[in-house]
Amino acid sequence: MSGYEKILMNTKEEYVTRGWEFVVDFMPVRTREFIWNTTVNWATVRKYYARLDETYSPDNLWVYKGGRTDHLVERDFNYDPNGNVILLNGYPRLSDYQTRIGYKDPNWVWGWTNTFKYKDFTLSVGIDGRIGGKSNSTTNRSMWQTGAHPDTDNEWRYEEVVNGKQTYVANGVKVVSGSATYDSYGRILTDDRVYAPNDVIVSYETYIKDYWKNGPQLNFDETFIKLRELSINYDIPKTVTKKMGMENASVALVGQNLLLWTKEYRFADPDNVEDDLSSPSLRYIGVNLKVEF
Repeated sequence: MSGYEKILMNTKEEYVTRGWEFVVDFMPVRTREFIWNTTVNWATVRKYYARLDETYSPDNLWVYKGGRTDHLVERDFNYDPNGNVILLNGYPRLSDYQTRIGYKDPNWVWGWTNTFKYKDFTLSVGIDGRIGGKSNSTTNRSMWQTGAHPDTDNEWRYEEVVNGKQTYVANGVKVVSGSATYDSYGRILTDDRVYAPNDVIVSYETYIKDYWKNGPQLNFDETFIKLRELSINYDIPKTVTKKMGMENASVALVGQNLLLWTKEYRFADPDNVEDDLSSPSLRYIGVNLKVEF
């Protein structure tokens, strides 16, 4: 009724950032013609609540002095004590309460760079990655919603679209009797519900488009390993460069973002920290010519 949906204000919250970085640079091999130099770094950094605002700090279970500020919060599905999704008329329903399902910041970030030099040739290899951290993949969520995700091409969709038959029975349980009560934070106070395996046939298209896509299951672990850069450089001999009036010259073949392995991410690069219909990451391959006069 006020005409606006959000308000930006200053609060009395205070934060502290803690972390450390470990770097090792050494030369395992050094001979007259061959040099191998390697650098390894391993780091972590996190932000914590140092002080809360009595008026404006959120009242929930994950905002407290000393707690991390990078919580990832969603309305989760409801589950039975064994972790099965509770279904109503064959469809999952989101909880009425917010849930912290993980943290956004990675546990660790790391990198490993190796340089191998043999006579006039230099090979450089840079690998890095992230361990842990979760984020929402909007690309995956939209692909499920629109039916573009490869995993939606299955027997249930075929039967519904081609043969006009609904055959999908979702994994989960249904409540056959009893009820539950909750406190203001969504914690169960009393629960006498009795469950049975779900046996309700529903529309697979409706299930995916209007129900499953809304849940937290499309927040993925951002762990990845990337071949960040690979280059091979050739230093042109001075006997050649001097004849051409140059002090030094070199030519290199360089590639970036050549390979990527991810733990859970598909169709998007977790290196972007979050995926909001992000453009695909690009692979660069080029030639570098350096001349000094």
